[in-house]
Amino acid sequence: MKNTNLQTDQQIRTLLQLFPKNKKRVGIVGSTTFYSQLSPKICTELGKFLATLPSICLVTGGMSGTAEVVSKSFYETRKAKGLPSDTFHILPTNETPRSYGATLLFGSSLAERRVLLGKICDAMVIIEGGPGTSEEAHFAQSVNALLIPIASTGGCASGMFQAPRYTKPSQISDQDWISLSDPNVDPNRTAKVVGKIIDQCFN
Repeated sequence: MKNTNLQTDQQIRTLLQLFPKNKKRVGIVGSTTFYSQLSPKICTELGKFLATLPSICLVTGGMSGTAEVVSKSFYETRKAKGLPSDTFHILPTNETPRSYGATLLFGSSLAERRVLLGKICDAMVIIEGGPGTSEEAHFAQSVNALLIPIASTGGCASGMFQAPRYTKPSQISDQDWISLSDPNVDPNRTAKVVGKIIDQCFN
């Protein structure tokens, strides 16, 4: 176990050298298939809005579903504005690189990749999600990453699958935090609240 932990720590140190030095790493995790009717629109709007924040880069586990829709929207918005894409995907070494953004091949399995993804994030946005997402969120919490659950989408984001306890950052109003649990909130508003949380907590 000690050697395994040492190897993981070495991979994390190597990974961190591959990201922009002056930008916060925002992980996007969640379901690989949409279960909530709210999620596709939220994901699209979230990618667009996060792309307007110059101080972040986006990181996914390279999977389909929520992370793919957010990251494609982010990438395309950045590209349209002539900005660096700052879009990264961490995948095991036996996987095929994704067609957009930068694919970083690390880890020998999806389980190992979950550890790496969780532990390199400064912030993690959770959309829907099952047991694997819960693991990633716990790994992120172990390094004191900011966890932002869009609880209105259900799953891990709403506390299922032994999700970590989500805590409202002190800088954020009760109204904004509670809005992430309200399925009646407009997706554009949800995206702006997530962006506001990231911006206020890191700037």
